[in-house]
Amino acid sequence: MIKTTREALIEAAKQVAIKQGSPISRANFTRITGISTHQIYKLFPEGGWNEVKRLSHLQVHKQGISLSNDQLLTEFHKVVIEINDIPTWTIFNSRAEISSDVVRRRFNGIQGTLKFYKKWLIINDPHSSFIKIVDKKLQSKNQEIEPVSSPNLQITSDAVKQALADAEQLIHTQGALSGVDRAHTAFHGYLLAVIRKLNLEVKKDAEVIELFQIIRDNHPDLMQSDSTENEITKIFRGTSKILESINQIRNRGSLAHPNQNLLKEPEAMLVINMIRTLLHYLNSKIKNS
Repeated sequence: MIKTTREALIEAAKQVAIKQGSPISRANFTRITGISTHQIYKLFPEGGWNEVKRLSHLQVHKQGISLSNDQLLTEFHKVVIEINDIPTWTIFNSRAEISSDVVRRRFNGIQGTLKFYKKWLIINDPHSSFIKIVDKKLQSKNQEIEPVSSPNLQITSDAVKQALADAEQLIHTQGALSGVDRAHTAFHGYLLAVIRKLNLEVKKDAEVIELFQIIRDNHPDLMQSDSTENEITKIFRGTSKILESINQIRNRGSLAHPNQNLLKEPEAMLVINMIRTLLHYLNSKIKNS
């Protein structure tokens, strides 16, 4: 069994790449080595799998910039046939010759991809049984909670940028549950960056709720004094309670630790959406400080 250290994990990634002789995805790496996503992010908290790839000098999927829509959908169809189902982005990355990022960006996420794929099937294989499967997937997706967009922060740090990018990738490839810890890390890092920007003092081990309170009490645009804004003050107080719960959820219900009772996907997306909504709001109020 591989001793899980940074050096051992990087060496393991190199060895898997050599044996496989082709680009490896995080899903393939964890399947082959038994090293979990949780262990990767524990050892590489800021960069995650992207940092492992960089330090291991791993080959990445072809980016497919010059590929046509038809070529991308043909590759998608190839994976569908192999597994006899619509693949997750993780499965797609492990079997396709191109990165899922190319497909997701070209067709605007999984829903857009499925819509284009259905049109492609109608033209290229009108009697395909996959058309009904795509319809069911589209219907179920329409019933899911849509993610709030990831914010473009004015005050940030390298750690925050990487955590936001990791959360975005994990949500699309692994699901919302996998993105909770990195979204929490991004929010924590953002609050620290704001406090540094404002030259405020804070304890070294201060948690999210304490950081939020310090910013709220000291930033002029967040100090509610007008009686007409009393309801906003109430929202702030409620937000503090929400952050306390999010902190507990991150520790006890996410993949940040080997927890037994994990969040379900809708609740995980609710947590991520709450964090992103707060980031959007704080960014709009503080960016010109």
